[in-house]
Amino acid sequence: MPDHLQAELGGAAAAGFTFEQVIAPISRETFFAEYYETQGLTVFRDDPDYYASVLSVDRLDQYITTASPHWPQICVVDAHRDVDRAQFTLPGGGIDVTRLYQLFADGSTLVFPSLHFKIPELAALCRAVEREFNAPFQTNIYLSPPNAQGFKIHYDTHDVFVLQVAGAKDWRVYDTPVQWPLIGQKFQGAAYETVPPAQEFRLNAGDLYYCPRGIVHDARSTDQISLHITFGLMAQTWTELMVEAVASVCLEDPAFRRNLPIGYAEPGFDRTAARQTFRSLLGKLAERADFDAVLDQFAGRFVADRLPHLRGQMDQVLTLDALDADTRIQARRSLIYRLHRGDTELRLSHFKTDITLPAAVEPTLVAMLAATDHPVALADLPGPLDLPGRITLARRLIREGLIVRV
Repeated sequence: MPDHLQAELGGAAAAGFTFEQVIAPISRETFFAEYYETQGLTVFRDDPDYYASVLSVDRLDQYITTASPHWPQICVVDAHRDVDRAQFTLPGGGIDVTRLYQLFADGSTLVFPSLHFKIPELAALCRAVEREFNAPFQTNIYLSPPNAQGFKIHYDTHDVFVLQVAGAKDWRVYDTPVQWPLIGQKFQGAAYETVPPAQEFRLNAGDLYYCPRGIVHDARSTDQISLHITFGLMAQTWTELMVEAVASVCLEDPAFRRNLPIGYAEPGFDRTAARQTFRSLLGKLAERADFDAVLDQFAGRFVADRLPHLRGQMDQVLTLDALDADTRIQARRSLIYRLHRGDTELRLSHFKTDITLPAAVEPTLVAMLAATDHPVALADLPGPLDLPGRITLARRLIREGLIVRV
């Protein structure tokens, strides 16, 4: 890939869990070669505290009872009955905690969509895997009472990683009736009412299950409370890339924008000429679709939509004048960016910001953005920049939230 198209996702994974830790002891190379989009993966660890630093039942209870959440920040599901939100919400949509926990005690599962926007450890977990997949991730948290089933048998239209945090769940896995289903491809559940599962297993606290999209499954808690994190891969597909490519060509060529022929819906319509037009347009599409331009759009949107994690930024911007030769800097571990190289300048894209810099700073800039595992002193950085130039560059990157003064 040419330099100006290369996406450089800076540094190591976000603080907290890395992707390698999520799937350990399976290596990332083995995962992508043997499991990704292909088959389910179960990891049994015999370590109930493996995910304890990310989330706990007590942390969820604290959120429910003190953060004043509203629907749909908390939802209630039960495979055996419909639960209307009016049963656990107040006027205005606030959660009625007393009634919520009554439903929980009666067998309903509590669901916390997108809780990574509220809990930093979950945000770090999503960012760590986003950097690996170049795609957004979202979390759904499931808290189930004993002997409960939140959803009927189903498949998901996105890959999911299931991290069992507390308690246990019994899983039943069936076949894959639709390979890599898209959103909107309906699941026919009635066919599985009498079909025996192909695999059954129990996830205990500390265990992991990777479930590619399209695998039919269901799960039920055991005789204790179950808490698990599901974080889902919101990946872009070739379908979406092709649709974007078609749309781009249609904007350039008016032949694609003409109306369909008069009478095409009438019985006996002669489709010969229309069929020839269709094939002609397909030929134009193959010739004119700009793969690199469309892929650049996708990459740009991914980087621009990644909200930076800027814990401590207030102190960073207030101490910019303290930088000197001995100042040690470090790149933020949650950093996702793209570096575009031109003949005389660099363009650094991060979140919704583009920073233009002289091309001569590249060696120093790259070293700053790569310093994620160990801090480095400004005086020790490579490149032709003198010390005042390095301090100026460091101040700029600190102000933009890309690096920090250690």
